[in-house]
Amino acid sequence: MSTRSGASEMTRARAVLAAVRAMCRTFMDKDRMAAKPWLVAVSGGVDSVVLLHTLCTLRPWHQVPIAVVHVHHGLRAAADEEARFVEGLCRRLGVDCSVQRVSLESIPPQERRGLEADARRVRREAIVRTAEAVGAERVWLAHHADDQVETILLRLIRGASLEGLSGIRPQVRIGGLTWLRPLLPVTRADIARYAAVHGLDHVEDESNQSVDPLRNFLRLEIIPRLKERQPSLAQTVAETSRVIQAEDLHLAEEAQAVFRRAITLSGARGVIDVPTLREAPVALQRRAIKILLYCLTSKGSPSPDWTFAHVESVRLLCVRNAPSGFVDLPGGWRAERRYHRIVVEPAGAGRTAPDSVRRFEPIRWMLADGATLDWPGAGDEGAGWRFVCRRWSAGDGLQGSRWTLFIPRWPFLDVRPGETGERIAPLGMTGTKKLQDVFVDAKVPRELRAAWPRFARMGEILWLPGLVRARHGLLTPRDSAGWRVDTLLRPDFDGAFMPRPGTA
Repeated sequence: MSTRSGASEMTRARAVLAAVRAMCRTFMDKDRMAAKPWLVAVSGGVDSVVLLHTLCTLRPWHQVPIAVVHVHHGLRAAADEEARFVEGLCRRLGVDCSVQRVSLESIPPQERRGLEADARRVRREAIVRTAEAVGAERVWLAHHADDQVETILLRLIRGASLEGLSGIRPQVRIGGLTWLRPLLPVTRADIARYAAVHGLDHVEDESNQSVDPLRNFLRLEIIPRLKERQPSLAQTVAETSRVIQAEDLHLAEEAQAVFRRAITLSGARGVIDVPTLREAPVALQRRAIKILLYCLTSKGSPSPDWTFAHVESVRLLCVRNAPSGFVDLPGGWRAERRYHRIVVEPAGAGRTAPDSVRRFEPIRWMLADGATLDWPGAGDEGAGWRFVCRRWSAGDGLQGSRWTLFIPRWPFLDVRPGETGERIAPLGMTGTKKLQDVFVDAKVPRELRAAWPRFARMGEILWLPGLVRARHGLLTPRDSAGWRVDTLLRPDFDGAFMPRPGTA
């Protein structure tokens, strides 16, 4: 080796150490004071061996304990030998090593997504378990600049959003852990030079030489040809990735603002306010919907991989003029358009079959000053209606809203759920109108209609709270006394499609 080439080798090796040092500087003081070890994922390949060696080399400086996790998938004959190699390496470097044996068979059949995705899942779960066991909050991974090239090309071929095309992030906070990738600024060649300078052994995964997986095909066949035309490909892609990540961060912040304005969460249900979401640019509409889907499924095992197609199917429910419709989503979820709302919830949740309201027996409400009536809402949540009766006299006036009923001093009213073929004689109109048409005109979601309380007397419907008053059973100028019935409470219905009680 010439003096000049030897100096170049050392320069590139120092670049690897410098990249790791820069990441250490961000976390070392906090983790050292908290006595939190750093967990390094080591496969035994050259990338992870170099990462571990740099962290151990810098140990007198950062003074943070180091622990290693090696995930044994049991998929290849060499897996036992690789585990023994990593254990031996850790003994020589004086760090604790945990070998985690995993099996793809642990994944339920309905949750399997292919060999690569399943292996990635069980590997991540094993790392998380080890981090919890050793008390680590930081996980160090050995992805580098050439991995970034492969990832971005792979996502470009398969289709991805701007977030996906931004590539691998140097720091990601997931599930209480910070996943760190300090080697992203350096190339595979730089890492190999570091290993050569320091005489580091490593193991080779023979499956990496197969061109069958698309990632391997890109690595072995396509990227070398691209580097013939563009030798600095990895550096160029890395710089582009950093630019996209910065712009993506800005869009993510804007999308969070749209999410807060247009979407509400309640347990395992999300509700999109269609007019509000439509006001946002299309790009932010998609991002807000994606935030919603991941919020709803973040506690799943595992959370579905929400693709552009899934997000767009929900968005199209929003922008189309049809007042109803639905799309079924992975993991048993459904998005359903209900006039100017879209409800995203587990399929079948919150839908009240007409027969289910039969348990709501008609009630004869005996009227008296201060008498209250509680009426159940749709579904099984228990949230419902509450009404109160008050004395009325001629001097009180008739100021009220659609949520208020004025009637003569009758002894009682009948309150009941829906029946087939119902009609009402609306105040201000001639003839009668189907209640079905009243609900449609008011854009009341279908699943709420059957349980909506009907106030009746002598078999005739007088009032649907908030919707319509009949033209009979009115107070007359001759009435000096009567009753005033006010709506105190009604189910939330995931967002107002009409004024709340107490408003016009």
